[in-house]
Amino acid sequence: MTRPIFTPTYHHAPYPAITNAVATGKNVVITGGGKGIGKAIAFAFARAGAKGISIIARGEKQLEETAKELARKHSKVTIDYQVVDILDFDSVKAALERSATLHGSLDILINNAGYLSDQLPVATSPLPDWWSGFEVNVKGTLHATQAFLAVAHSPEATVITINSLASHVSSNVTKNYSSYCGSKLAAVNMMEHLQVEEPSLRVFSIQPGIIASDMQARAKGFTAEDEIELPGAFCVWLSNPEADFLKGRFVWANWDVEELKARAAEIVEKDLLTVRLSGWPTEGSF
Repeated sequence: MTRPIFTPTYHHAPYPAITNAVATGKNVVITGGGKGIGKAIAFAFARAGAKGISIIARGEKQLEETAKELARKHSKVTIDYQVVDILDFDSVKAALERSATLHGSLDILINNAGYLSDQLPVATSPLPDWWSGFEVNVKGTLHATQAFLAVAHSPEATVITINSLASHVSSNVTKNYSSYCGSKLAAVNMMEHLQVEEPSLRVFSIQPGIIASDMQARAKGFTAEDEIELPGAFCVWLSNPEADFLKGRFVWANWDVEELKARAAEIVEKDLLTVRLSGWPTEGSF
């Protein structure tokens, strides 16, 4: 797939500028953390020196196996897992309260839980499955974010939402992905609003790469081309202050962070990497 390039260098695997980032002393909670990208993100934060990691998801067996593997390989990190339905706010709230009590504080939320509806035309998509995309990708993300912010002690807490290129590429590229594209776009806009409403927070939405996973296996027209460790290392880098110029924005894990930093002033001054209506000027006020 040919794609536009924001940075001249486009990565498919972790590289020193992000693998050298640290998360020393930080406590992290990851939704959808039992497998795939969520699991890889958990290991990235463990390698980076996180103090505590909470993984939450629906699948108890995968959560337990991942937690045991994390504890075995990173014995200095406090690990916990909780079986949670992201659509049950009371369940999510209770889980994050328990995690905050265990770890003393929560510093970073990774919104990784997601759902890909069947790729069918708008006119014939089964309504329950189509709407499930919005239930998980928007409502579920809101549940985790609200529950996290209620217990996060730091006004500069970090919220990173694993989003998708589907939120902003042409619908000609993502034909029959209306549920996924629409729900992911809504999640991006929600995170932009959160950043404006709470400017001290550190809020980011990311395209994690095209990673081999259960969801990717169901995605028609997209071939896995990136290493699963890439988004985890990128999230660790985003959790550090040097990424503050990207607050409230959408970034791809594939983009080179040194080249992004070289464009920091331009990105901020021109308000790049945000969702807008193409061709319509957004300067000024109403």
